[in-house]
Parts: sequence; C-alpha cells; structure tokens
Amino acid sequence: MGLYSTKNEKIATTKFNKKHRDLVLNHKWHNHGTGYVKATIDGKKVSLHRFIKGSSGKLDIDHTDIDRLNNLDNNLRFVTRSENILNNNRKCYWFRKKDNRWWVTLTFDKKQKYFGRYKTEAEAKKVANIERKKRYKKVFGKKLSTILLNLANIT
Repeated sequence: MGLYSTKNEKIATTKFNKKHRDLVLNHKWHNHGTGYVKATIDGKKVSLHRFIKGSSGKLDIDHTDIDRLNNLDNNLRFVTRSENILNNNRKCYWFRKKDNRWWVTLTFDKKQKYFGRYKTEAEAKKVANIERKKRYKKVFGKKLSTILLNLANIT
C-alpha cells in the first residue's frame, strides 16, 4: 500500500497480508515521523502493526527485520520490552567526554549492564557486538542477523 504526502506524492510503501486488506483499507494511513504507519481510528492514533496483530497486554509487537513498513504477519511477533530493545539498531556504546573513553552498556529487564570503557571506538564496537550477540542468542535461541548488526553499525 502506498503512503502519500499531503501533496499527494508517494513517499513510502508498506506491506501487509492480503487477509487484512479490506480492514486496513477502511482507514487513511500515513507514515508517521517515527517510521511507523499510523491512522486515526475513533479519535486515537493507531499503529498499523498493532492494528493487524492486536493487543497482548503489556507485550510489545516487534518487527523481526526491524523494518517498520513491513507489517506482514510473519514479520510481527509479541515480545517483552527488553526483547524488543534487543532487536533494534542501537549501537550499545557511546563516547563519554568526562573520562575520554568509549562506554559499552546493554539494558535488559530494566537493568543496565556495564561492559567496560575502551580507548578506541573499534574496541567498544567489538565488545558491544559480542555482548549483543550473546544476549540475542540466549533470548531468541538464534543468531543475531547480520543485517541487524550492519544497521547498528557494530559489525
């Protein structure tokens, strides 16, 4: 389904399964500033992935390939907030001017785990990559996608 600007210019395309077609096309969808596809339904902003997948209490809905425009059923899954944070394109490291070092941390189950301070960005990237791969495999039982690592710039 094409997403259009207010000037009627096509700006993006989203995907969803044919079985949802009639229900989805009953609403006017747009590409929100966050990259999610949204519509206003009964006065409330609703994300397409939530509209399609429904609600499961406190669980998030994760796009397994992290493409917010891919709303196919096989790309959406219920996960905890911590699991959802693991499957994103964040780097997990940053430069701290105060001590002139690169810090590596990973947050899971609302707890931030510290993996050290490093002199170079290359060292921090390496550690972040290793720790993220370990956590992802432990949680999802499979290797972290090379595509995801490339997007996170921690290869």
